Amino acid sequence: RWHLTDRAPIQAEFNMPSLRDVASQIQVTNFRGWRDVLQWASKVWAPLCVPDKAIQARATDLTASMTTDDEKVRAIMAWIASSHRLLNDDEISIDQMVPASADAAFNATSLLASDRAVLLVSMLRAAGVSAFPALVASADYGNPRRGVPSLQQFNEMLVALPQPDGSWRWLDPSLPVPDVLGNNLTHRPALVLNGIDELMFTPVVPPEANREAIQGVISLGPDLSTETRLQFHEYGQRSLVWRLLATMMKTAEDQRGLFMKIAQGIEHSAYLRDYYLPKPDPAHPEAPVTVRMSFAVEQGAQAHGKVVSLPLPLLPPTHLFRIVATSATRRYPVVLGNTTYEERRLEIVIPRGWKVQALPNIVNCSNSVGSYQVEEHTQGRRIWFLTRLIVRRTEIPLSAYDDLKQIVNLVAATVHEPITLQMQTPPNGH
Repeated sequence: RWHLTDRAPIQAEFNMPSLRDVASQIQVTNFRGWRDVLQWASKVWAPLCVPDKAIQARATDLTASMTTDDEKVRAIMAWIASSHRLLNDDEISIDQMVPASADAAFNATSLLASDRAVLLVSMLRAAGVSAFPALVASADYGNPRRGVPSLQQFNEMLVALPQPDGSWRWLDPSLPVPDVLGNNLTHRPALVLNGIDELMFTPVVPPEANREAIQGVISLGPDLSTETRLQFHEYGQRSLVWRLLATMMKTAEDQRGLFMKIAQGIEHSAYLRDYYLPKPDPAHPEAPVTVRMSFAVEQGAQAHGKVVSLPLPLLPPTHLFRIVATSATRRYPVVLGNTTYEERRLEIVIPRGWKVQALPNIVNCSNSVGSYQVEEHTQGRRIWFLTRLIVRRTEIPLSAYDDLKQIVNLVAATVHEPITLQMQTPPNGH
């Protein structure tokens, strides 16, 4: 019998931990320990991962000319992603929750991520690569209760590869490339079905691996209109998002609508000039993606007499803004799911007869959460502006919340602080 009184109500916050982590609950299990869970799960998944002749033949054909495990991993992951569509959550029925055998998955055209994991393990083993299924608790699902061993503590499946140095390489079967983990799967508890009954953690993907670097040129006309050209250089998981968008955007109208939305997210009155969204290259699914767009704004700068303010197209991290803006204090840790690396390099060209009156403040902040830098340089009618935001933690404890606020508030100050120009002579030269 359990009896709880005077329980504080759950306070909703952006990016709070899973309800399983903050709510009072009773969990029951008939497993005596994690070894029992491991033994039971291994009995279920071990026979499912055995490669049949068709799988053995396909794995051999894909990797015949390859000598390293890395080459084999990349080839097999790319083949599975291209030949077996990933089912969406709303396409999954109750009877599909039981994992499929590798041979059944091999012959299917649409698979759950867990079925892809079974097929990936089977094909890697057929190619001579040691691989194991791994049960994982995602950040939005909640942390396993170590004292309550149960399969219900996990909701996702990855593939783990033991390395010669004793470490593990982690593969997300829902993605076409290795070493990139989906949202909420970095630094998460995992149980690898390899006979060792201990929980381990998936790695934190370094921010640099999933970085976004935007380069841009903004030209201000004498009539205060602006022409903006941007290049988005996307890496890791960010590049996969753009590849997915390129696959989904079947028509030019769809693509134009996407880029118009991006342009108007920067400046609501923007008019899209042109754009370039590269077609996915199945032969190089891990390659960085470069996307280009340009847009115009009829009144891109605001005049106040002989002073003009020019906002910068910095594409702020609004997901961080909303976390800090809701309250001065925080009740629960902040769960981000992934690290962040966002860099903006802008060149601003101003008309003749104007001079720079004020620029956003130079910033160089580093703390326990990450860092934020703002650098600037002027020469004649050109201004070079750099911002770099890095968040290295996937979960921010309450003890580090003030550090997160410090960084986000500095970013917000830069976003809301325009370049100010002053007229030296009338634009017409008289």
